[in-house]
Amino acid sequence: MDSGKEQTLLLMETDAPDARQQETERKERIAQRRKARRRAKRRKVLLTLLLLVLFAESAAGAGFFLRKRIHMADSLPAARSLTMEEQTGTPEEEKPPSAASAGEEVPPPLTPPTEETETETAEERTAEETETAEEAEAPPPEESPEEPEEAESPEEPEESDTEDARRIDRFVLRETANTVRLYPNPEPIPVEGGGETEAEQAADSSGSVPNPPAADAMPESKYVVLLDAESGEILAARESWQVVPPASMTKVLTLLVAAEHLGSLDRLDDLVAVSKEITDYCYIHNCSIAGFSPWEMVTVRDLLYGCILPSGADAALALTRYIAGSHEAFVELMNEKAEELGISQTAHFTNCIGLYDPDHACTVKDIAVIMHAAMKNPVCSAVLGRRIYQTSPTDEHPYGLSLSNLFLRRIEDRFTDSALRITGGKTGFVNQSGSCAVSYAVRDDGRRFICVTGNAPGSWRVIYDHTLLYQRYCAW
Repeated sequence: MDSGKEQTLLLMETDAPDARQQETERKERIAQRRKARRRAKRRKVLLTLLLLVLFAESAAGAGFFLRKRIHMADSLPAARSLTMEEQTGTPEEEKPPSAASAGEEVPPPLTPPTEETETETAEERTAEETETAEEAEAPPPEESPEEPEEAESPEEPEESDTEDARRIDRFVLRETANTVRLYPNPEPIPVEGGGETEAEQAADSSGSVPNPPAADAMPESKYVVLLDAESGEILAARESWQVVPPASMTKVLTLLVAAEHLGSLDRLDDLVAVSKEITDYCYIHNCSIAGFSPWEMVTVRDLLYGCILPSGADAALALTRYIAGSHEAFVELMNEKAEELGISQTAHFTNCIGLYDPDHACTVKDIAVIMHAAMKNPVCSAVLGRRIYQTSPTDEHPYGLSLSNLFLRRIEDRFTDSALRITGGKTGFVNQSGSCAVSYAVRDDGRRFICVTGNAPGSWRVIYDHTLLYQRYCAW
């Protein structure tokens, strides 16, 4: 027995440096991608400034020639000036480039040309050209001391307040003395082919429900966080700080980013083509799908529901191309949203559907923050809380497609006599993550809760874990 323990300890000591090295390499890759995004943003800012400078220079040049033309018109007879007004249809005093509007000396009234007026006009034109050249050649360092004064002006807090008002308030999670630490920590082994045990697969095929665990049982999910959705207080947790693959829980962020970039609810009826490239991609990667046919024209509304209820990768990919033009551009928006929510230190995304990638990971607490933001969005909350949805009729599907959120339909049966109602949820599974889910519950007194679990041994185990956590720690 002692020799076996020694061998186990040696193996653990050998595997630890490899795990640390992999984690270090993952963080370095994420840091490099963030630096690349920052460099891209800086390039965009510099390009915008360059365009503004070029526009200002062209506008200044146009203004100079217009002023020169005005002075030339001043030296013409009054009859010629009237002819110009008739051609332009603009009175002399209403012309935008006039000297009066520019803060310069008002030119003399139109009079017949004399030697004195021509000499004065030439001198004024020469003086203006000299001033324009001096302003263009003047070095900018004189304006640099004024920049800190502008930053300290009282208007700056108003701009920051406006910017904060446009952003979703960061939802900060906090542990208290009452936070329950769930021990011991189980080590479930993910089951390939859907994440269900043989008993659960048999139950699904026969229509029966596997026996629930005992009332005093512990949750079997490896990663757990249960929190108050109003205060951010963590009620129960188990390794909630671990960075893990989020699987299809990623689609909650996909839904949130898409809903926020729609701009107008009128766009929900826009038609989007589900290309053959998308359907082939889903088939090659064995993704869950909503069932749209190649080149089927689908409304944006149907894509939103198809992304969440059946966890359709075909709907999610078509939606990302509609919103951002490409999948890569949409992933950039996802990471920007993660940074806005304050979770970018641990959360990073490389795709919109949750396919496994070493750099596609976050904590269960990060998923809780995303779920909190999504449930505050009316479009997202409606989609996440829908049990059954029928898509619009199309040529390929004259009666539409029937979409269902099995997680919500199954878990609501656990709360028939409870004061809690599950108002939103999304599941996920890849071999590396096991079965996982995020749910949102509302108690009769209005108190709200968010539960996230990861790496459970089966889809029914996820339902039982959420039920157990809500009933044990969120009851009246």
